[in-house]
Amino acid sequence: LPILMKWEITMEFSKKIMAAAGGLLVLVLFLFSGCGVPKGNGASGEAYRVTDDFGTVVSFAKKPKRIYATTLGLNEILAALVPPERIVAVPESALNEKDSLIYEEARKVEKAVPDHLSTEQIIALKPDLVLLQSNGDRSEAKTLRDMGIPVCEMKVAVTYDLVVHHIQTAADATGEPEKGKEVIAAMENKLEKVNSVISEIPEEKRKILMAYSMNGVFGSKDGLFHQICTMAGVKNGAAVAGLERGEHLSKEAILAVNPDYFLFPERAFVSNPGGDIDRYVEEVVTDPALQGVKAVQKKQIIKIKDRYRYATSQFLADAVYEIASKVYSEEFKKASEKF
Repeated sequence: LPILMKWEITMEFSKKIMAAAGGLLVLVLFLFSGCGVPKGNGASGEAYRVTDDFGTVVSFAKKPKRIYATTLGLNEILAALVPPERIVAVPESALNEKDSLIYEEARKVEKAVPDHLSTEQIIALKPDLVLLQSNGDRSEAKTLRDMGIPVCEMKVAVTYDLVVHHIQTAADATGEPEKGKEVIAAMENKLEKVNSVISEIPEEKRKILMAYSMNGVFGSKDGLFHQICTMAGVKNGAAVAGLERGEHLSKEAILAVNPDYFLFPERAFVSNPGGDIDRYVEEVVTDPALQGVKAVQKKQIIKIKDRYRYATSQFLADAVYEIASKVYSEEFKKASEKF
């Protein structure tokens, strides 16, 4: 009988040991599986997920280290979020010293490639994340995903809210959500400075600005430049004239709007790279048909960086500030102490 009791006690103790070991094993497996990891936390190889503009959920086991962005605007965002060593390649236009807004960051990236790569060329870069802008045709995103490459697909940014959304989405995808918030906060700070000045300007004193590319007046009401003008406190002359995307504005329509300012790029970088902008400006302001326009009569011609006019990144805030401060220069001088 004592031997039997001793055997039962031993068996009971063994069961407890095995149960404890099993619980420990489950705990270890749980931790290593990454379960319960908060979204957006890419530290220490922990998994996170991001939903792109088309509703696709992109999963990451760790922060990507070979990131490629397909447009200059997305590269401008990317350069503000991650160090150069995490960018696998930049477009050659980013290395244009006089015109690129991210020249200093881009020159530290190991590889430069043409601005527009084929799907095969992107695959050859072996990226572990592609920030891709899609406009209608989404086949490229599908092909890249079929090859096992994570793709965060963005719509074309035509509003300020969408630009902000793209910054935060890119930040989440790269595992840098807090950095994204910092970039957005810096934008908002610049815009608040502008608003503090233009909010004091009555509507009837707001100026009309008409912007030229090397191909003529641009800025339809459904484009991002129209919103840049609105945020800068100026009326977009092209929208006032009813310009539609893809159309050209007649000289008669320009005269009818009678803008206070003409806006040109400092250098032709986007619409006509290498074009002689000074000669083009001279042709416009000396055109006999435009001599009755206030912008010509008062010689109110302003220039800004070409990329600012098409800013689909955090530099949108710089575009707003540049336009507002040049059109309302006196008001900004008076408010300079506030800044």
